[in-house]
Amino acid sequence: MVSGVRKLFGGAIESAFPARLEDVSCLRPVPDSQEMFTDAELDQTLIVEIMEHQQLPPRKAAETFFADMADLDGAVTSTVDIIDDQGRDHCPLIPAGLQQTLLQGSVVVKEKGLSVDGNKVLQVSMANIRIPEKQSDILVTFLRPRHGSSVAHLHAAESVHTQALATFQIHDWALFG
Repeated sequence: MVSGVRKLFGGAIESAFPARLEDVSCLRPVPDSQEMFTDAELDQTLIVEIMEHQQLPPRKAAETFFADMADLDGAVTSTVDIIDDQGRDHCPLIPAGLQQTLLQGSVVVKEKGLSVDGNKVLQVSMANIRIPEKQSDILVTFLRPRHGSSVAHLHAAESVHTQALATFQIHDWALFG
């Protein structure tokens, strides 16, 4: 897997992930608060977005962001499998005082022509980096199809999110106002 460091939000943030993930803003408009990369062939998407800080405990904030994403995507159902808000293992390059929460879950979305029932199951890995003093939360979300993948393929897909988080760095705090 060939990876490279990507400059996000004009270089204010950097993260490394596979070069095969194309910048969606080259294909269509993307909100200023969001950076989105996709591999259409593998149906994988990595999204980095700056959100308004949620005045909630970390686990509840992650659940709220996940539920909002599911609603915006028109999910038929959504399920949270795991929430991990312990330690700094996910994003070791961010300042020690920032809270990190990792959520694993799935959403079922309606899409025509994909299966008999028209539903598609997406595996969601979402990291929430909380910056309350800047009234911001950063979400780093990776979506991929759940069905039809070997264990090796699933592990390789999950490594995209792991690498993006392990190399995630904030260089310009003025990004947050």
